[in-house]
Amino acid sequence: VQSSPAFVQPDGSYQYYIKNLNLKATDDVKVIGMDARGNTINTSNVTITN
Repeated sequence: VQSSPAFVQPDGSYQYYIKNLNLKATDDVKVIGMDARGNTINTSNVTITN
């Protein structure tokens, strides 16, 4: 499990660069949205493509 913050823009978008994580298309990847207290508010699956 790896984590790091990504800042959400006012329009709801965000960017997260994953090149240094060496992910493969077969990896199970999720984005977990958390509030300021560390509570999970949303979880989404991510598809890795080349």
